[in-house]
Amino acid sequence: MILYITGTFPAWSETFIAQELRLLAAAGVPLLHVAVHRGSGSPPDGLPEPVYLTDDQPGNDSSRGLSLPIPKIVRRQMTLRRHSAAVQRLTELVDEHRPTLLYAAFADLPGLLAAHVAHTCASRYAISVHARDALVPKFDDQFLYGAAESVFVCNQRVHDAFVHRCPDYLGKTQLVHHGLDLERWPMADTTFDPGPLVNLLFVGRLVEKKGVDRAITLVGALHEADVAARLKIIGDGPERDACQAMVPAGLQDAVEWCGVRPPAEVAAHMAAADLLLAPSRRLADGDTEGIPNVILEAMASGLPVVASNVGSITEAVREDTGYVIDPDDVGATINCLAGMLANRAAVDCKRYAARQLIETRFDAGRLIQLKVERLLRNQQEPR
Repeated sequence: MILYITGTFPAWSETFIAQELRLLAAAGVPLLHVAVHRGSGSPPDGLPEPVYLTDDQPGNDSSRGLSLPIPKIVRRQMTLRRHSAAVQRLTELVDEHRPTLLYAAFADLPGLLAAHVAHTCASRYAISVHARDALVPKFDDQFLYGAAESVFVCNQRVHDAFVHRCPDYLGKTQLVHHGLDLERWPMADTTFDPGPLVNLLFVGRLVEKKGVDRAITLVGALHEADVAARLKIIGDGPERDACQAMVPAGLQDAVEWCGVRPPAEVAAHMAAADLLLAPSRRLADGDTEGIPNVILEAMASGLPVVASNVGSITEAVREDTGYVIDPDDVGATINCLAGMLANRAAVDCKRYAARQLIETRFDAGRLIQLKVERLLRNQQEPR
């Protein structure tokens, strides 16, 4: 049995976790899902309730907000002390169930707990890394990864950054994209044909990295250029109040704040939109995007994608599958949208090429088999 460790669950912005749990179960992998914190709402799509390590609400790292940088070893020790109850409960679960492998879905708190308990209980463990947890690491790499059986990375940029920082772990590092469950995201049988009002869609956490402020600025510039556009924003986060305050009074009717919506409603909003806008940015500390699942979902369903050239986005959004922009160059972005409206047949060509790319490189059913093979190999090989 694999003991699968996540952070806060459910978490609306981490649909790939629910997808991976479903696909692993469908592949016949025996799992015990363990979450550090209880999120809001019920587990998605009929997934069983995980075992929670604590009833505490998720919070910030205990060392966060201090004025001086903290060595990663010290941060690790402080975090383990702060989460001693979770350490104790996870240790009890390992003693009770004797899993063949601990699998941490992230390299921050779940990875730290998995590595620590694996060290103390002489258990096998593996870790997945994604974006911030790999690019802006909190804890010392040797402790997290030194004894890990496998390190899974979900995009090429993170893979390259990780092995550059940790070359000794190249042999245990494997690139496996999250991908999509294609049955859940069929291609829409439509053409690109916006009406007089262009419907833009933004889906994501309202944090600086996602660039929702850039989307709002773009809508204002489009109206100044006499292009009628409407922006729907799906999501929530710490930037919401600031971004709502930046919408001019004359633009209030052009920006709709939809909040967090379940996946089925996100799909319905995609079907009604003319394009997905993903104006992400790279932060000063190096944090940047992987490949947001919403981009793959839009590409699979036939919604054109206009996205920033940051992080690993261009592994999916390329010249033949979408539109890559610099969102801070508003004039160039407006020209891009004008070009899409002027040459709608070209947009349809990109839409179908995008779907083909998803089918060939981002089919989660096929990709999960790569992970299963690696995980089961770890269980079968002697230590």
